[in-house]
Amino acid sequence: MEIVENLGYQNALKKTKFKNILLKHHLDEILFEAQLNKIEVVVLKGMALIQDLYSNWGERPITDIDLFLSSNRLRDFGLILSRLGYRLNTEGSTKLDYFKQVWVKVEDDLEVVVELHTKLFWQEPESFHWEMEADEVGMVKLEKHYFLIHLIGHYAYQHTFLKAFWLNDIAKFIDKQGSQLNFQRLEELAIELGLLNAWSSTLYCVHKYFHLKNNYSRLFVSTYLKKNYRWWFRFISLSFILNPKKGLIRFLFLKYLVKGSLRSNISYTLSWLPHKFLKSSSSVN
Repeated sequence: MEIVENLGYQNALKKTKFKNILLKHHLDEILFEAQLNKIEVVVLKGMALIQDLYSNWGERPITDIDLFLSSNRLRDFGLILSRLGYRLNTEGSTKLDYFKQVWVKVEDDLEVVVELHTKLFWQEPESFHWEMEADEVGMVKLEKHYFLIHLIGHYAYQHTFLKAFWLNDIAKFIDKQGSQLNFQRLEELAIELGLLNAWSSTLYCVHKYFHLKNNYSRLFVSTYLKKNYRWWFRFISLSFILNPKKGLIRFLFLKYLVKGSLRSNISYTLSWLPHKFLKSSSSVN
């Protein structure tokens, strides 16, 4: 039985690795065209971290390519994607997606999804500026503090702890960066972006469910939580982390608490509820 399970794991690892490498090929093609047209593009999330945090490209699934760019260049970049065979997909969009476009193409039975973002959080102040930096191979990413706060906001605020491997990314990032991180600066960014509850609850999850090897990171997280523990963190159990939508009441309860403000909750809910209703109606028909 163990041999069968191990073979299944190895096959899944190979399949994920193969898909990720193909996606990286498409990303390189897109970035090359962007450079030719002098469009600055920032690579986000999975594609921006897999090489730094994982020893094997099959260890971390990637479903799409996320890119961040100026709204002033969105039209030009759309023309590039169109020339490369992508088509704009508007299905399922809500009013909160006004700063996002989804482009799709199918090649050799692989669906390549590219998400373009001109803003990373719908509630971020207009004056907020995301800092960025290039890595050793020239790929432009968010600067490490902005990178981490975006991962946390995406995981806890936008998607209410939806994918456990997103939390794994965050834990690995904190562990690797260690003393290179200014945690006070991270908290300031969380406050500025309205992500304080997302920030503190994610740190709780990292502390509770991961063993940080980096002494600096482990000490900070532990000390921070002694002062900033919230009573509702106890509901973020391991079973919830692994399957958040299994208990719908708990999911909605944490969804509202992580948002932190009644105004944010109401605005967010009023946007996605009509979309969910229409989606359900269309699936019935």
